[in-house]
Amino acid sequence: MSIKKLEKRKEELLDELYMLHFAEPSPELYMQKRNEIEHEIVCIEDEIDLEKKMLPMKWMLYGFILIAIGMLIWAYAVSK
Repeated sequence: MSIKKLEKRKEELLDELYMLHFAEPSPELYMQKRNEIEHEIVCIEDEIDLEKKMLPMKWMLYGFILIAIGMLIWAYAVSK
C-alpha cells in the first residue's frame, strides 16, 4: 500500500478509537476492541516506516533502469 493510503487508514482507526470512548460498551468489549484498534495502528505505523525506508531503494532501481536503457540506446546508436 502507498504511504498516503496507510496514513488515511491510521486516521480512520484513530477516529474509530475516539468514537469508541463515547459508545460506552461493556468494559470487556471496550478493552478488546481498544486493543485490536491499537494493535492495528502499531502495525500500520511499522508498515509506514518500512515504506519510507524503502523509498531510496525504489528510486535507485528506477535510476538504474533508466541508465541501462540509455546505455542500450547509446550502444545501438554507436554500432550503426
